[in-house]
Amino acid sequence: MNSILEQIAQDIEYDDLPHEWRLERLGYFSQDKKLYTYQREALKKAATILHLYYANDGTADEDAAIFARKKALAECYDQQAPDLLRQFNIPMRLDKGKDKDKIKLIAPILERGFTPQKGYISFTQLINRMCFWMATGSGKTLVMVKLMQYIYQLKEYKLVPSYDFLLLAPSDLLLGQIKKTVNEFNRGANAIQLELLPLRRYGREGTLRYGNVARVYYWRGDNIRDEQKKALLDYRLYENDGKWFVFLDEAHKGGKEDSKRQAYYSLMARRGFLFNFSATFTEEQDVATTVAKFNLSDFIGQSYGKNILLDQDQFQIQSEDVPPRQEISEAEQQRILLKSLINLAAVIRRQQDLVQRTKIPDLYHRPLMLTLVNSVGTEESRNDLLRFFKMLQELASGDIRADLFEEAKDRLRDEWNNGTFLFGDNETHLLGKEEKDGRFLTKMTIPDLRAAVFHAPKRGAIEVLELTSTKEIAFQLQTANKPFGLIRIGEIRKWQNKFLAGFQRGKVLETSFFNHMDDFEGTILMGSRAFFESWDSNRPNVINFINIGSQKAQKFIVQSVGRGVRIQPLPIRRGRLKRLLTEADNLPENQVSVLKSIRSLVPPVEALFIYATNREAIKQVLENLKTERGPVYQKLSPDLFRLAPPPKIKGKTMPLFVPMYDSRKRQKEELAKQFGLSACTRKSYAGYLRHVSDAFLMTARRMPARRIRYLRGMFEAPPEDSSSATSYSNVSILERALSQHLGTQEKIFKKYRQLEADQDIVHFRHIATAWDDKRKRQLEEDIRFMARPGITKEEKDKKKQQVQTNKMDPDEYVTWLNENERKDEVRESEGSVSIRSLEQHYYIPILVNSKKRREEYLRHIIQEESEANFLTKLATYIKEQRSAAKKWDGWMFSKLDETLDTIYIPYIDKKSMYRRFYPDFIFWLCRADHYRIVFVDPKGMAHTNYQYKANGYAKLFGKPRNADHRITPDPFITARKWNVDAKLLLFASSKDEKPDEEYKEYWTQDPADIFAP
Repeated sequence: MNSILEQIAQDIEYDDLPHEWRLERLGYFSQDKKLYTYQREALKKAATILHLYYANDGTADEDAAIFARKKALAECYDQQAPDLLRQFNIPMRLDKGKDKDKIKLIAPILERGFTPQKGYISFTQLINRMCFWMATGSGKTLVMVKLMQYIYQLKEYKLVPSYDFLLLAPSDLLLGQIKKTVNEFNRGANAIQLELLPLRRYGREGTLRYGNVARVYYWRGDNIRDEQKKALLDYRLYENDGKWFVFLDEAHKGGKEDSKRQAYYSLMARRGFLFNFSATFTEEQDVATTVAKFNLSDFIGQSYGKNILLDQDQFQIQSEDVPPRQEISEAEQQRILLKSLINLAAVIRRQQDLVQRTKIPDLYHRPLMLTLVNSVGTEESRNDLLRFFKMLQELASGDIRADLFEEAKDRLRDEWNNGTFLFGDNETHLLGKEEKDGRFLTKMTIPDLRAAVFHAPKRGAIEVLELTSTKEIAFQLQTANKPFGLIRIGEIRKWQNKFLAGFQRGKVLETSFFNHMDDFEGTILMGSRAFFESWDSNRPNVINFINIGSQKAQKFIVQSVGRGVRIQPLPIRRGRLKRLLTEADNLPENQVSVLKSIRSLVPPVEALFIYATNREAIKQVLENLKTERGPVYQKLSPDLFRLAPPPKIKGKTMPLFVPMYDSRKRQKEELAKQFGLSACTRKSYAGYLRHVSDAFLMTARRMPARRIRYLRGMFEAPPEDSSSATSYSNVSILERALSQHLGTQEKIFKKYRQLEADQDIVHFRHIATAWDDKRKRQLEEDIRFMARPGITKEEKDKKKQQVQTNKMDPDEYVTWLNENERKDEVRESEGSVSIRSLEQHYYIPILVNSKKRREEYLRHIIQEESEANFLTKLATYIKEQRSAAKKWDGWMFSKLDETLDTIYIPYIDKKSMYRRFYPDFIFWLCRADHYRIVFVDPKGMAHTNYQYKANGYAKLFGKPRNADHRITPDPFITARKWNVDAKLLLFASSKDEKPDEEYKEYWTQDPADIFAP
């Protein structure tokens, strides 16, 4: 099942939304937190769907408007996946076999607010919902809080109904975590504050609110029932006619009682909207209505989380709850446990070594082993936790067999060398190049293991440390001075009295280690699945799943692994070191070189090792995530591409110039002209300004004095007719648009500078494919062949001369010719890529999608048909050696990629906002002292806003400019002054396209116009 709502959102440009529908300070959360790209994209997609749903209702009747919204959104689904929504219709009759009980439970609930049709409730009535499928640890709570801010903004502009917010989460721990996040947001100098109130207080609060405060009512989702008790709330008392914006954080479940709660949630949001946040969605309707997917595999694959390595061995800890498997010896069990502990010790020692090498004390985390068991009951035969603890006790206090220890090390070294990560880049190995022989592991001794894991190189008896926390006990060797382990379970005292009666007891500690896990010096945490929600730590590097692996445990496995993959090399910097170094400009300069020097040593610390009693079950759960993930891209080697040498002009190398821009404050007259307003709106607001004082605007409208002066001057200027004239009926929305317009500085041309190879055109260094290794290798071979320089006539004549003088054998000449001469300028590779070699292009070769549709598994190549057609026309023109091109002493050109390259033309769009226009190609032409830059864009006239782009170009480059390029020691530049001008050409896709009369000079279909004088 695909994320249909996400596909709908991707077809809508967020930047094309009206001003009032865009989120203020999109990437800002608090002083310490900024949103990552995937979090910002999730908010943008949500905004496009809310705009699609709420804009232009066309009716004042509330019920009619709600019906029209739902029907319109359902039609969008049908366009993407016809008949899909019918699969999710909810039957209301009691004749559905195995679903009979479920229908009986939820039918009376849904009938309170929805209208059955032909015995079912159509999913169209429930379609006002969107899901955010985001990995544990990816910061989905930040997205949820920012979404509340956004909807509050829309409510203030009266763009969405003024309904209250309802937040539901499955546990007090998770609610507590959300409260901390909200408090951080409130301290972050945001435009609004979020006030969290228990749902029980709903209806008892007054309507008066001071400042921009958004009330958010909250409760535990599992305590929303059909009865009213202490912690239980009867949904009928708080249903509020369905007028809620409901936010569910991990509050979706699948059992019968939980299905009832899902019905409650849908009922409470039926007139508003339901937002569902989770790390795991398994129901098809949740997947289909997902608007933003960044699940565990995406999180790891894009280097935000630890790589995962699933161990080849299986623990054999048996209980009566699990069917018996093949018997395994105690020695074999000990060897597997030893291997996991050696793994933990190795990662601990590596992290310590990294700190010593770099002198960065807070580098990475203190590694931890996490053991999750299925049963913790008081019966020994049904107690997975006890069995694991006994194995641990034997290793801590008894002798460790040297042969088992060495065998475990050998097995572990082989897996570190040969194991592959489940989601990450498999080009990364756990052992760096300088330690492929495994010295790092083979040098470890039994005392080393005990020192790292148990804090004592010698064996010793385990003593129990009691904590004031009612759910925790800790363990410490009598030969150590700090605890090594912690158990956290619900019935901890009963468990302790039953199974630890013979253990020596240490002192009672007035603390909770679990609530301060990052400061806990222990290395092993044990518990059941119950404790795991709302736990936040970067520490786990080893996870043991003991007798966990059934289908029912799928969500738990994904969530617990998600909590284990968090990685933070430096404070407040999430992601593997690979990601941090790609954003090195955000790191202190003195740290970048140090961090680069340890790149090959960090993979063990940036990995999560999983051991299990049911390895295949765990593997199946995690492998399923791969099918939910999009293609995994691997970069091609940038060394495959050759930079073409610029032509020589009178023995000197032709420079490649690019424009530089500067910013300046705009004049009042310019501001007035550039902000298109309808005559009616301009007249109304000008009258409004005449009747209000500066003091009013400063206090009530929160405008600074400087902005008020600009604003008054702007509306004193005479209006100018504009094709982009906009009408506003809401003063707040108009003033927000004006504020953005006034705060934007004008872009002006500054000078030309010489192209910087590592900054301006870099997209070819990022070409990536999701093809399998075989196809990727073939593509790379074809690129390598086409990148070789062709044989010049001079080289060929020289070889022929050697043959004629008997200095070369004729057969040797033929072999040389076959190996080096390219017979074609184009080679087809793997049936979908044309590899074209043009010596005048900045880099060689150029990759072009040769299919009519976009190539899904290649990035940063020429994909658009218009660009490919232009390149074909240009190649034909060059081959025929037209006279216009010959009139220039030298020329080059390059493809540009708007996502990675930095060459652009600033312009003002129809909404009076500055945008960047990235032409598809740039040409450099030189003749004597005349130098020309030609920007070429072959997209055609449809949906390109070409008028605004042409206006922006004309404002900057309308007249040829003389530029003194004394900016580099290159003698060819400093020795002369260049007469540099620029030109913009837009290529029509067909003769039928007719541009506006005033823009005719920009349009062509003939490459010869590029070279025209």
